[in-house]
Amino acid sequence: MDADRWSHVAAIAKLAAGLLQGRALLSVEARALLASAAVPGAEANWSEAIQLAALLGQVRLSGSVAAPEGKRADARRRLRCMRCGSGEAHLRRAPCMSCGRDCAYCEACILMGRSRECELLIRGMYDSPVWKEQGLGRWKALRRQPMPERLGKWGLSPAQREATAKALHFLEEHPVGERMKGTRVPRLSNTLGRAITRLMPSGRSRKSGASDMDQQPGDDESDTRPLRGNQEQRTRTAIEERYNYSGRREGEGDRTSEGTSNGMSKGTSGGTNSGTSKETSKVTSKGTSKDKGTKLHVVEAGASSTRSSVLEEDKPSPDRSFLIWAVTGAGKTEMVFPLVESIISRGGRALIASPRRDVVLELDPRIRKAFPASNVVTLYGGSEQRWDRGEITLSTTHQLIRFHEAFDLVIVDEIDAYPYHGDPMLYFAADKSRLPGAPKLLLSATPPRELQYEAKQGRLAHARVPVRYHRHPLPVPKLLRSPSVRHLLAKGSVPASLLHAIRHSLGRGAQVFLFVQRISESEPMAALLRKQLPASEIEATSSKDPDRANKVIRFRTAETRLLVTTTILERGVTVPRSDVFILDADGKLFDEASLVQMAGRAGRSADDPAGKVYFIGPARTVSQLRAVRHIRGMNRIAARKGFLLEVRRSDKQKEKGT
Repeated sequence: MDADRWSHVAAIAKLAAGLLQGRALLSVEARALLASAAVPGAEANWSEAIQLAALLGQVRLSGSVAAPEGKRADARRRLRCMRCGSGEAHLRRAPCMSCGRDCAYCEACILMGRSRECELLIRGMYDSPVWKEQGLGRWKALRRQPMPERLGKWGLSPAQREATAKALHFLEEHPVGERMKGTRVPRLSNTLGRAITRLMPSGRSRKSGASDMDQQPGDDESDTRPLRGNQEQRTRTAIEERYNYSGRREGEGDRTSEGTSNGMSKGTSGGTNSGTSKETSKVTSKGTSKDKGTKLHVVEAGASSTRSSVLEEDKPSPDRSFLIWAVTGAGKTEMVFPLVESIISRGGRALIASPRRDVVLELDPRIRKAFPASNVVTLYGGSEQRWDRGEITLSTTHQLIRFHEAFDLVIVDEIDAYPYHGDPMLYFAADKSRLPGAPKLLLSATPPRELQYEAKQGRLAHARVPVRYHRHPLPVPKLLRSPSVRHLLAKGSVPASLLHAIRHSLGRGAQVFLFVQRISESEPMAALLRKQLPASEIEATSSKDPDRANKVIRFRTAETRLLVTTTILERGVTVPRSDVFILDADGKLFDEASLVQMAGRAGRSADDPAGKVYFIGPARTVSQLRAVRHIRGMNRIAARKGFLLEVRRSDKQKEKGT
């Protein structure tokens, strides 16, 4: 390779290493990332550049579906998706146009691009500054600053301040020696760095025309002489032997090329979705039974699935999870602002992830307003910022599959919500997106019972926020008996008690959420109510309604007064003055968490904190009683801690009578 070509490849390698920091991309995605940089020749020389970046320890190369390194021979024979962690239960084989053989691919993450045996997975190394000299200096300054002063500018309520202060202490309690003990970013010695530099630009110094991208850390003019004779080959061999193309020194273990042969041969031809539509077969290994689930981390270990999702060598250790258990409407978003500020003020990167796209889009303007000087990137399916990098990243949980050890702080909102709850692949994606030892904050109004148990047993660090920002008690649901929705529709009438309660809510100026279990019941129930209430004020919507967004807007603006809906609106929609009616509250689809979330639509405004909530059905169930006990329990904690502006006598009497 001539000097000019080598210099150009070296520059592209440096560019690629920077762009790939903290990412886990298939080869086609890596090419697209380089192309987005708009550097001439970046995409054309991507293969050589990635190989050089791997040789320098800035990226890791592996097969995207491969047998991970392990101590046991049977573990090494089992294939896994190295991107999402899924085991053989989610792998299939099909004739592949890229490699010309039956090739295993992963079905679990196929919507994010096809991960297959012959495809390359490229993982960039992120070298965090948070616990280095400048970050440590800022950390010490933050620790000296009084907590009331740090939190004062965010306008938090007393309950919010208490929980946020506890979370901040957890976030900042570990010094560099403990927290980043597992960091694996290599550091080249000055001598080796100069040798590599002389190989790259073939001895050209900055004075002789080398660009900033050609110059490497530790360079000086006296060390830019070209190597002579077979020195170049010997130096390359020494680099390969010392770093094994993985960036790890001899004795640290092989962490690259898991299942990948011949460097960049995997995935260099063909897209992420190549393959044929012929019948596929399940991947199995001789003597291997169905995958067994593995605990992802202490707080989410209760998920049940046949997917074996955890690659032990990639699992952050020790687990540093913190649960913020806050009632609906408590202002969880405002509470994470000081936490994000702590990380980005030290030069780090923060991630806020949610299972739902609408939540991510709603967070975007609020985060940008809170941090106007920071670069904010918002990621979801179809996002225009797909290849951007920011100090703060907002993302759906599915997009986290494309990250690897990329963030100094990971915040996962609504951990109990679909599709995150119960999906080990998304748990794995959230875990692998943070640096080893980096904290992960879990936010929820209704944590899964496993998390609640771990928190109560003292095995999970946590803070409760038992009151909303307006500091009034949560509305306690009333239990009303009524025939099932199916019976009402068959009979063609609504009980007088239910009609009376709805008319009372409409008469006081409230918007009415009326929840039903099944999509098929929403429109018929709305039609039945139109016969006995003002027809123009009633609409129905569900997840299958193409006009759902417009109906929700009309409901927010009070053009529609009563909205019959399903659990699609149990969270994320806030209406200032609203009452909640839940029909068939005894149904199997309404568990404790769903009932608490639906009840949380009422009383969210300071102008109307005592909204009405009704659990309506032919029977009382354990889920209903647990939901009521959950809400009353939070009210008692808030009263005991003095967070409530006032504790109404009527509420005390209701609690005593239960």
